[in-house]
Amino acid sequence: MDKVRVSESGLQKFCEAILVAAGVEPGAAKTVTDVMLYADMRGVESHGIQWLPIYTKRLVAGGVAAGAQASVESDNKATCIVSANDGFGQVAAKKAVEVAIDKAREYGIAAVGVAHSNHIGAAGYYTLKAAEAGFISIVCGNTTPLMPPWGGKELRLGSNPLSIGIPVGDHYPMIIDMATSAGARGKIFIADKKGEKIPWGWALDSDGQPTDDPKEAIKGFLLPMAGPKGYGLSLAIDVLGGVLTGSLFGKQIPPLFGKPEVPQNVGHFVIVINIEHFIEKSYYNHQIEQLIQGIKEVEPLPAVDRIYLPGEIEYLQYMESKEKGVPVGRKTLDEVEALAGQLGLSPANYLL
Repeated sequence: MDKVRVSESGLQKFCEAILVAAGVEPGAAKTVTDVMLYADMRGVESHGIQWLPIYTKRLVAGGVAAGAQASVESDNKATCIVSANDGFGQVAAKKAVEVAIDKAREYGIAAVGVAHSNHIGAAGYYTLKAAEAGFISIVCGNTTPLMPPWGGKELRLGSNPLSIGIPVGDHYPMIIDMATSAGARGKIFIADKKGEKIPWGWALDSDGQPTDDPKEAIKGFLLPMAGPKGYGLSLAIDVLGGVLTGSLFGKQIPPLFGKPEVPQNVGHFVIVINIEHFIEKSYYNHQIEQLIQGIKEVEPLPAVDRIYLPGEIEYLQYMESKEKGVPVGRKTLDEVEALAGQLGLSPANYLL
């Protein structure tokens, strides 16, 4: 699947216009688009605008409440719950991070759960927001069941994402962002669009046999990263994002694609840490600089050009996207343009 470079501003306005035409309030449309472009601009197309068709389908069907506003509930000093009220997960997760930052300024550390939510896209978007404000953060959440428990063949756990954001002085923050499955489901969708195989060890087919065919993987099971370790981590995130927030968990969560009319009622969990409540900021910056230097000075293996920090490759791709335009798969762009046409929008008015 060939990629094309698209103007960042044009793509932003185009995606926002599609969401608004589908009934979304402009502010929410901007947030959802921001999260998608965050991913595409960093070369993470598995979490980019390829999600726009299913978001719109769920909007029209009623699985996502177009006019919902995220609201703070159960506020208790350093903790609270933010309800998405069946609206976009991106809007609620962003609000949760903002609330957690404010609380961490006062209390040193804050934990905010998100309930009654939907898909949030790339979790790194939210930890980057906290890191840019000078805070360490952890963001995780549960999703549609895509994995069996270790050793099983029935879906019970999502590819539950986890991101950790760490400020690094004058450098771009370290952003660790991963699914707890061996490969994100979005990457399998992309491989299917490209007609490519997926790595062995990512998935089983519906009979429980290993497969490198993305179509069979989509019908079958994802495998946890690092075997039972990924399983355990996914289960823990289901507790934090699902059980602790009063959201659905495990097999209770309806499918993202199969029942677009049903709100997913998934949950997320945000922890924000105020560095200055633990250590003087200047000393932290000095120490983190020493840590980075120790990583960067490691001699690379013969086939490796340099040692990267978590999120550094994506940052370099982001800078390239700022200069050359956002890379979007041709088939993905075709799907989004077709969606726009169905809503009475002309891509030519946005994508010059």
